Amino acid sequence: MICVICVLKQNGTLLKRFVYTFAREYALIIRHFEPEKENGMKKGMIMAGCAVAMACSAADVEMAVKAVPVRPKEKTALFNGKDFSGWTKVINHEPGSDPDTTWTVQDGLIHCTGTPFGYLRTQQSYADFKLHVEYRWADTTTESPNSGIFTFTTGPDNFFLPKAVEAQLKMGSAGDFVLLSQGTLEGIQYDGVAKGVPKKEASSEKPRGEWNSVDIVTLGNTIEVTVNGVLQNKGKDVYTDAGQICLQSEGGAIQFRNIVIGPATGPEKLTIALDVNGGLALNDKVMGKDELDRSLAALDTTLPILIKCKTDVSKERMIEVLDLCVKQGFEKVSIFDVGN
Repeated sequence: MICVICVLKQNGTLLKRFVYTFAREYALIIRHFEPEKENGMKKGMIMAGCAVAMACSAADVEMAVKAVPVRPKEKTALFNGKDFSGWTKVINHEPGSDPDTTWTVQDGLIHCTGTPFGYLRTQQSYADFKLHVEYRWADTTTESPNSGIFTFTTGPDNFFLPKAVEAQLKMGSAGDFVLLSQGTLEGIQYDGVAKGVPKKEASSEKPRGEWNSVDIVTLGNTIEVTVNGVLQNKGKDVYTDAGQICLQSEGGAIQFRNIVIGPATGPEKLTIALDVNGGLALNDKVMGKDELDRSLAALDTTLPILIKCKTDVSKERMIEVLDLCVKQGFEKVSIFDVGN
């Protein structure tokens, strides 16, 4: 592996430091970012400031990351809207390829051309989190533009598919899981061909050009993905409980914004209220039966559930809601008559 550190100084003041790593065995170009002052000089002038060229491993590059996975305690923006601080660009090496062309920041958005294949990776590893990402397709011609969000990313950068669990964003398939490079989930294992777990619901994606939201929750060795408010997939027995997060470049121009990570904790107990007029509410949020079913599917089944019923609510309705809870695997369910 060859590392080239490019340093640009002006009157002895460090303006920006770039670290390019060429991983020949994988034909990759990797770029690590260290935040310094921005300047308006052209890339050619930056490259002219190349100060050191040496053989080294990725571990030799100083990275401002913690040695252990971060378990978020509060919401934090992973993208500052200005540059790629805290991220590393990895692309497949092709003639004329340049990480700074594939990935750019414009008008507070991350822009990805989709070519060549690769990914944008957090330098920090995370565990037990809720990740919120918004994306839209800038590609207006490709029939099914493709991208994805990788979680549980571990090991070395390997071609354009590191060891990870991908939340698929391919148009029409957002919410599928794809297991990459020996990644496993629920006993399903990569064996030279990426294996997938189809989404559970019909597509909840918005039309091309409109913003979509994706929420990914990991707790221990479990993962679930929600697309535009619809729980599309969940899995357990992931091969690890922590890893880096990646945004993928895979053949479709795409934009990202509002990349926020926070704690994965949920409510300590659940209350379902039924009234005589057919109304339902989960923890005071009014919803229909189908939404209740989807919401329960996204929650920890070890939580206790209290079903609160008006006296005049029929036994059939109580049993119907009880069946929903049991179907989703909840075992601690009780019913309480609150009167009229």
